[in-house]
Amino acid sequence: MADFSFCLSYASDEIRKNVDETTFIGEGKEINATITCGVAEYNTNPSIEALINIADDHLYEGKHSTKNCVIA
Repeated sequence: MADFSFCLSYASDEIRKNVDETTFIGEGKEINATITCGVAEYNTNPSIEALINIADDHLYEGKHSTKNCVIA
């Protein structure tokens, strides 16, 4: 059985790919977008605040490294 963190990262990456491959139309103009995701798994050890901080740290790691990625 795949571990939950892997599954969450995989699902997030599929969303990221779909956004990256989609051309949006706004005000008559084509808009391309990308997303960066920070993923953290709750395992009852850290508090919710700590979990959010971990995901936030992962998000900023992705934004400062390559962007358009998922960091878990």
